[in-house]
Amino acid sequence: AFYIYYNQPGVYDQYWSGYAGWVVSNNTLYFVSTDGAIVALENGNPGLGLEPDSGRIAGITIDAQVNSAGSGDKIPGGPQVISYLNAREYAGEVKTVKGTIEEILNNGRAVYLGFKKPHTGAFVVRILKEYWDNFAVAPEKQYQLGQEIQVTGKIEWYQGDPVIYVQEPAQIEVIRTRIGVVRSGGIQEY
Repeated sequence: AFYIYYNQPGVYDQYWSGYAGWVVSNNTLYFVSTDGAIVALENGNPGLGLEPDSGRIAGITIDAQVNSAGSGDKIPGGPQVISYLNAREYAGEVKTVKGTIEEILNNGRAVYLGFKKPHTGAFVVRILKEYWDNFAVAPEKQYQLGQEIQVTGKIEWYQGDPVIYVQEPAQIEVIRTRIGVVRSGGIQEY
């Protein structure tokens, strides 16, 4: 687990994917990550092992570096508008992510706007049920397949994939709607 915790403000969902395995035995939770790491988590008080005012735990010096962005957010860098293909690189930052909706899914708990079908393995927009009333029309009806959109928010993790949780429709801007008719040669855009 050292590589997950070392010099990190928290444990990120990218390591706790729904595709990994969990086992509970003798009050210990064992987790096998998708990359093969085995993590054992026990119930306890991590502060008990501290030597007072020493900054050391069991002979290991604690790095007390504080992130000035606060709340575990990364200090923003790079472009403000990015492709959904690059969202993973900016996890923890507030960005505007651009892409074309290829999948819309409502599972009763959340509406997903995916830029890849299926959305698993790629950036996704997630609108939780508690925020659906903030939209004039149900989110799965307000947005359409083929729309190019920009979504603004903090890039977080959901089941190992980058996600922006949308609470307000103002976070999503429709840039272009692809309109077309089906012809014998496929879809023709106009």
